[in-house]
Amino acid sequence: MATTVADEKKNLRAIMIACRDALPGERAAAWSEMIERQLIASGFYRAASAIVLFQAHGNEVSTDRILFDALAAGRAVF
Repeated sequence: MATTVADEKKNLRAIMIACRDALPGERAAAWSEMIERQLIASGFYRAASAIVLFQAHGNEVSTDRILFDALAAGRAVF
């Protein structure tokens, strides 16, 4: 049976989630902090008057620092 692009995408997503979930908590937290700091320092973020965030689960990138920074800067957060 031939696989579809949707099947390949689903399989790749499952592999990537498994890899992310397998990261030690300390490493995930360190990478998360690095990603948040890089985003906060970026010109496109600094120029934004509004941002959209997600609530992180498990080893997903935290958005807490971004949320606090955005609110302190008066950005609208959705």
